Amino acid sequence: MKINTNNYAEVTEILQEISTLASKKINEIYSDDIKEFRKEDNSPVTIADIESNRIIIDKLSKNFRNIKLISEESNERSLQGEEEFFIIDPLDGTKEFIKKNGEFTVNIALIQKTRAVLGIVELPISFTQYYSDGYKSYKKVKNSEKIITSEKLTDYVITISRSHQDDKTNEFIKNLKKNTDKFVNTTEAGSSLKFCLIAEGLANIYIRTGNTMEWDIAAGNAVLNTANANLCDTNLNKLRYGKDNFKNQAFIAFSKDLDTNIIRKCLSDTYI
Repeated sequence: MKINTNNYAEVTEILQEISTLASKKINEIYSDDIKEFRKEDNSPVTIADIESNRIIIDKLSKNFRNIKLISEESNERSLQGEEEFFIIDPLDGTKEFIKKNGEFTVNIALIQKTRAVLGIVELPISFTQYYSDGYKSYKKVKNSEKIITSEKLTDYVITISRSHQDDKTNEFIKNLKKNTDKFVNTTEAGSSLKFCLIAEGLANIYIRTGNTMEWDIAAGNAVLNTANANLCDTNLNKLRYGKDNFKNQAFIAFSKDLDTNIIRKCLSDTYI
């Protein structure tokens, strides 16, 4: 299948079905004792990562035979100049999966011309899907579905990582408190759920300065794009995908309802 704006809805439905299949397998493994292994970079991996990846790669390959697949758990890392590809994190938040706190996701995104245009972020534990069909963002829980958008909150609500805290994030929060008379609150979340909180209007900022890869954020980026929110680098430039090493620099996600000048000032003071 060739993908264009005319069949985004059809492609999105396929991605939803694939994500749910992977989520079912993850839940089967989640109900048993979890065995943790270590990859070459010493990051954790489980059978759930591997099995989810197998399902997603198999189904995507059958539906989209001519489109490159890049996954955290696969060896393929060369795009060879291709401008369209799927990028996958079959189990984002492996640490949360091992801790059994439920805050892990399946991430699948379509990249076209360096931009994340379609994306699925599924929370397997409840089969909750956050997704973008390229035009709007949605939250689907079982048979209930609604359009979501980042809403104007009275205060600043910063969603922070449950497993990856860092000094720059704390410094940004301090700078934000200096530059506003609003309350600045924080809320913890695991994996790509932080993007979804912003897309749903439950938070309005997420800043990340630690190491991340494109498959960690692409699906969340797609959901934000059609939910009145931004995902940018610390110079407020839109993120691009398909870099040689797939590594991200520091980034910030925020609702478009926020004062960009304040965001820019706080970033400048943090990264001076």
